[in-house]
Amino acid sequence: VDELERSVFRARLQRLGALRKAASSAERYNALADAMLAESPPPLDKGKSLGLELLLEVLAFRRQAKPPAALAEADMAGWRAEQVQPAAEAVLDLIDADEVSTHFGRTHESEGASKAAKEHATMMDEQRSALRLALLARASALASLPVESESFSTAVAELKQWVDKPDALKEEEDKDALALTLMRHELARSRPGAALKVLRARLAVQEPGAKRAKEVGKECVKLYRDVLGLELWASNMEEALFAKFPVVKLPL
Repeated sequence: VDELERSVFRARLQRLGALRKAASSAERYNALADAMLAESPPPLDKGKSLGLELLLEVLAFRRQAKPPAALAEADMAGWRAEQVQPAAEAVLDLIDADEVSTHFGRTHESEGASKAAKEHATMMDEQRSALRLALLARASALASLPVESESFSTAVAELKQWVDKPDALKEEEDKDALALTLMRHELARSRPGAALKVLRARLAVQEPGAKRAKEVGKECVKLYRDVLGLELWASNMEEALFAKFPVVKLPL
């Protein structure tokens, strides 16, 4: 029965992911997500927590959900934070950060390890990745608010405890989000030079076609022009962006 239960749950989870990737409406997505969240997820599947996978899926949707059409632009950052923060906290509440920290603070031999030990290692790796993602999502959402808050500083401090470099994150989009978050944190601390260093370091290693590459470049232009007063550098950066992201006009 457990195997059938897991198979059904995983199929519904895949359906939820398909709805997110197809940019389905929030109403349609939430109908299935809320029903699944109200249930008790099946036991571990090959060392992986299906409950954690569900919470991560919901967090992914909250991070990319489209705001209501009638929402004013000035209110969008606050709306996004309201969407993301509870979803990120739900992930964090499910993870024992101390246990994860203790596990990765020791060396574990994979050769000759028991099945139970291997499954535990898989679970710890999954939880560390989820912990990093949730901490990034929370800090990133707070970074977009117009007024820097103490909660943002706390969120960044906690993020840095688990993400000491971009390679700690798997997805290129998350590495871009990290750079933008740390940049805004440095600006809030009146350190524009440090903010610029963060963006330039990210731009130097960005993979071609990264989803938020243009956004990182535009923030760099704003730093040069609006904060540092380096108009020539801003213009040069804009030209580089135009070359990298040309505007294609459709034929009449």
